[in-house]
Amino acid sequence: MDSNPINLPRDHSSSPCIGIDLGTTNSVVAIWQNGGVHVIANDLGHNTTPSIVYYDPKTNRKTVGNMAKIRLNRFPKSTLYGVKRMIGQKFQHSWREEFNYEIEPDLDDNPLIVLDESTKIRPEEVSAQILIKMKGIAESYLQQPVKKAVITVPAYFNDGQRSATKAAARIAGLDVVRMINEPTAACLCYGLNQLETSSYVLVYDLGGGTLDVSLLSLNQGLFEVLATNGDCHLGGEDFDLELMNYY
Repeated sequence: MDSNPINLPRDHSSSPCIGIDLGTTNSVVAIWQNGGVHVIANDLGHNTTPSIVYYDPKTNRKTVGNMAKIRLNRFPKSTLYGVKRMIGQKFQHSWREEFNYEIEPDLDDNPLIVLDESTKIRPEEVSAQILIKMKGIAESYLQQPVKKAVITVPAYFNDGQRSATKAAARIAGLDVVRMINEPTAACLCYGLNQLETSSYVLVYDLGGGTLDVSLLSLNQGLFEVLATNGDCHLGGEDFDLELMNYY
């Protein structure tokens, strides 16, 4: 629930705070600049960066984004994608069919991604690599270090999933100033926080990995999520998979 007034920052010249949409399929980083939101392009000039991490089994070097995506077919066991679907959750056997890489439960039934016999990592560590990439994109653009971030999360995320996202941010060296529900962020994008009258808004978020719908109450800059629902397996990637299976 985002039940406090949302005031966008006006001056981050001394201590920049970035906004990150940590997505299932793609991620985006932006900065408040010159009275508006500026989406920062990555090193290839793209506004979106694939949420994919490739771990080189020989050097343990990590590659994130577009260069990791092109390795997905050649190195399926060490190219990690869709990790947002499992972050902060207990192990599910269905994941073994959903993902190309190996996943196993630890003693507490939390998921571990198996890269090889001696290397097992948690989903938070993978998400941290994506956040490090987004942080680096922002620092290259701003030409100064970035330590603070606002991160968006699905409205249906429970406390465990939100805590795990914050843990990933800490690993990435980021202080999470605020976590905003994704439908609330969408309302802010369209300036609905400027409305003087009270209203209800139904927000559909059709992403690469999920489809969410949320009913929000807006009251003079106050946002409250009244109801939310979604399907973690009804995003763009799932459309592709269904088409592939059909044909």
